[in-house]
Amino acid sequence: MVGAREASEHRTGPQVSMSSTRRWAALGAYVAAIYASLPFAPRLGLRFLRTAPGGWFLGPGLALVVVAGAVALVLALRRRHAPARAYAALAVAAAGYALALSWLSAQHLERTHLPEYGIAAWLAWRAVAPLVPGARGLRGGSGARGGHRLR
Repeated sequence: MVGAREASEHRTGPQVSMSSTRRWAALGAYVAAIYASLPFAPRLGLRFLRTAPGGWFLGPGLALVVVAGAVALVLALRRRHAPARAYAALAVAAAGYALALSWLSAQHLERTHLPEYGIAAWLAWRAVAPLVPGARGLRGGSGARGGHRLR
């Protein structure tokens, strides 16, 4: 049986909630920050890379940040009792990041784009998923109906 909310969405399309507005605003702000930093970020990055902490952070430290992020995601998946396909998707993404980081090992400053793109993809998914039919159980947001839970 179709519930009232689903029937309403069928007639009028997906309802855009305040949460959805905040998700789109977060994505827009992130993209705007990236574009706003284009004139000066490369110079700051090079200056940071030439310091000892910067050389470590943009070298082996960045790989550790990605590993820490993957561990945090595994813990989140465990807490939400995610299905095996979620772990498989995370493993594929982690392998892709490991390959890309090793491929860009000599270009430390370029490696910063990998986490940047990952964050942008995550924010985009959180904004778009509520609008995609059938993605209801895969939404990354929180809501009264448990939409944050992977099923």
